[in-house]
Amino acid sequence: MSDNLNSILDGLETSTNNIKVNIDDDKEDISIEEAKVQKAIDKQTAKIKKTKKDIDEKKISKTDAQRRVVRYKKNINKLKKQAGKASINMNTISKAKPRPANTNSNDVRCFIRYNNQGNPYRICSNQESSGGFKSPPAQITAPIPISEFLDKLGKTYGELTDGQQREYHRLDMANRRFEEREKLAPARDALDEVLREQRRLGGFIVQQNKLDEVIEIKENKQKLNSKLNDISKKYRELFKANKVKGEVISKLSTKRKEDFEKKAGFTKEFKEQLKKAGIAPEIKRKLRIINKGEVKSLKEKKKEVSKNIKEVKEDIVDNQEKVETVLKTKKSIQTFD
Repeated sequence: MSDNLNSILDGLETSTNNIKVNIDDDKEDISIEEAKVQKAIDKQTAKIKKTKKDIDEKKISKTDAQRRVVRYKKNINKLKKQAGKASINMNTISKAKPRPANTNSNDVRCFIRYNNQGNPYRICSNQESSGGFKSPPAQITAPIPISEFLDKLGKTYGELTDGQQREYHRLDMANRRFEEREKLAPARDALDEVLREQRRLGGFIVQQNKLDEVIEIKENKQKLNSKLNDISKKYRELFKANKVKGEVISKLSTKRKEDFEKKAGFTKEFKEQLKKAGIAPEIKRKLRIINKGEVKSLKEKKKEVSKNIKEVKEDIVDNQEKVETVLKTKKSIQTFD
C-alpha cells in the first residue's frame, strides 16, 4: 500500500518541480503572478513530502493518504493552468503511439467512400484539427442493388479494389437492413403506439387513484357531518326534555354538560374521528351544511376517467395484436425461405 502511494506522490512531486522549472525557464524576471504560483508550488511540494513521511511513519491511514493524493492532484492541475501549461491526469499517462508517416505536405489524408446510391464522396482529415474524419449527413434512403453498384463502376467483383470491395459488402448489408426495416415498419409503428398509449394509461390510472382518494375523504366528511347534525339535534332535545333553557346552559357545570353530550352520542371516539377528518369537534346551534354536489361531480369525473382507461386498454390490445401479426408473418416467411 505504502509503496504504491509513495510512487504516486513521487510523480506528483516531479510534476510540481516541472511546473517550477518551466516558469524559471520562461524569462529572467518573473511576474508577480508567477511568483505567487512558485510560492504555491513550494507549499504543495512541502505537503507532498510531509505526507510521504507520515506514510512511512504510519501516522495516517490508507484512506486519509488517498484523500490527500486526490486533493494534491486537483491542486497541481490548477497550478499547471495558472502557469500556462496543460492540465495533467496521473491516471491516464500512457506511451505515445506515433502516427504513420504522411507524405502529404499539408498533413491531410483523404479517402473515397460510396453512399447508398453508389455515388463516390471524399472524406478528409487534418492532423491539426480535432474533428477527425467527417462523412456526409446520414440519410435513410433505399440503397441501390449491388449489381447496379457494379454497373456504375463498370467492373466485376473480382476487378474491385480492396476499398471498393468493402463498400460492396457494406452496400449489400445496407440493402438487407433496409428491407428488414421495411418489413418491420408496421410492427414498429404499432409498438410505438402501444408505448404512447401505455404512458397515457399510466396517467389515467394515477388520476383515477387520486379521485378515489378524494372521494373517500369527502364521503367520510359528509357522513361525519351528518352524524354530528343528528347529535346536535338530540343534544338540544335533551335540554328541552330536562327544561333547561338557553340562558341557563352557560351556567351548567362541566360534568352536567358532558352527561348531556354522552346521552346525545358525542363520545370521545367520535370526537377523535372528527379531528382526523379535519372537522372541529363542537356541537353548534346551527346545523352544518352538507354539500353533496361536490362528491357527485367527482364521481362523474371518475366515470369519464374510467371510460378513457377502458378505451386506451382496447387500443393497446389492438396494437399488440398488430405487432404479433407482423412478427408471425415475418417468421413464417423466413421459415419458408
